[in-house]
Amino acid sequence: MNAKKLSVILFFVLLFLLPILTFVLPKKTFSESENRVLTTMPAPTLDNITDKKFMNGFEGYFSDHFVLRDQWIAAKTQVELAAGKKEIGGVFLTKDRMMEDVSKPDQTLVDKNLAAIKTYADRHSSVSVLLAPTSAEIYKDELPPNAPVLDQSAWIASAYEKLGANAHPIDAVSALHKAKNKEIYYRTDHHWTSLGAFTAYQASGDVLGFTPLSASAFEVERASDQFLGTLYSKTLYNGIGKDSIDLYHYQDDNAVSEVVVNAGSKKSSYQSIYFRDFLDKKDKYSVFLGSNQPVVTVKTGNKNGKKLLIFKDSYAHCYAQFLIPHYEEIALVDLRYINGSYEKYLESSDYDQTLFLYNVSTFTTDNSIQKLALAQ
Repeated sequence: MNAKKLSVILFFVLLFLLPILTFVLPKKTFSESENRVLTTMPAPTLDNITDKKFMNGFEGYFSDHFVLRDQWIAAKTQVELAAGKKEIGGVFLTKDRMMEDVSKPDQTLVDKNLAAIKTYADRHSSVSVLLAPTSAEIYKDELPPNAPVLDQSAWIASAYEKLGANAHPIDAVSALHKAKNKEIYYRTDHHWTSLGAFTAYQASGDVLGFTPLSASAFEVERASDQFLGTLYSKTLYNGIGKDSIDLYHYQDDNAVSEVVVNAGSKKSSYQSIYFRDFLDKKDKYSVFLGSNQPVVTVKTGNKNGKKLLIFKDSYAHCYAQFLIPHYEEIALVDLRYINGSYEKYLESSDYDQTLFLYNVSTFTTDNSIQKLALAQ
């Protein structure tokens, strides 16, 4: 077969056969490799056709269900790497790790988030803020030269200055920089590891008012060495290897007595902060307190009366395991999953301390923090 005929056949396959197969083959509702719900086929109505919602939805549906999608993503990554690209789909690929590209933020959105926290802190006592850098800050020397990434250390310092005197900043950046030679961030995922969260926990004690425990107070369990995280899902690049997940078990008597997950429509009760079913799934990071929910409340065996309210993103999930020795109750609130006021779920006045814990990427792109105003 000559090259001309081969080109015609390839053109036919790409233009006709693959799109036809995309529509006629059975559809999945969830992508295990990307760990997300796939777009559904939009209903054509006069309104959504005229305002382009149908076409936008259709494009998303076609892209999500394109036949051999995972193979195409992996092949595209290899082609772009061969062409010399170091950043693919918002992910920097280096020799040893993948890092999320955190670019210059929308300052208007950021200022509104900071103002919402400042207003909350002015009306409540004992409010602390921990803005966590992502791995792109701690390992920025591994990034390509002149990569246009945000200087997260300087940004966090500037953000802390805008919070006012009643929001007490926690400096996790310095501690994480000092520990950069340890496995403090996953290499295929955007989260910090349990060791990274432990490093931040030890830097939190002075501000939160407790004496952090040493590593010897915890028994470390290697729960999995097969973790491929969110950054892998975006690139399907296999050149980095798999991550390990460690669980830190507090060895004293004040263990967890109950974990209550309030999903809004129902409440569920558990006996551990570790949801081990996720270790058999793609989303292994959700072993820490499960998937994102509106409110998760951890009750411990402590009787010290100390209760902590955390407004957070998922960085708080593995950080929470280190707080168990210090609090009687810890409530974690994810404003992204709450419609209206969070006080439909709990009363902030029931908690004597509040912590805001977000990574820089989330804080600079998420406007749900502004929902704080709905409860004031």
